[in-house]
Amino acid sequence: MARGSDLEQDLHKLEADLRKLEAEYNMFFAGQLPRPPWETRAHVESTVKRLERAGAVSGTYAERFRLQTLQSRFATFVDLWDR
Repeated sequence: MARGSDLEQDLHKLEADLRKLEAEYNMFFAGQLPRPPWETRAHVESTVKRLERAGAVSGTYAERFRLQTLQSRFATFVDLWDR
């Protein structure tokens, strides 16, 4: 389970992975990728779920807020991509 700075590092990695996923979807919708980036999306989704469990237990208020912000951003993107 992530604690303290480990959680902070995980959140930083999640932010980077979410930016990568957004870029891959933009490339897919622009016709540069032959299919949606399902693998990257599954990885980000599993990371969000894992951090959700870890952050609720061990995170500071700031870390939990940051995680909620990233969760919300991911959910918004998923809603947009699934249309």
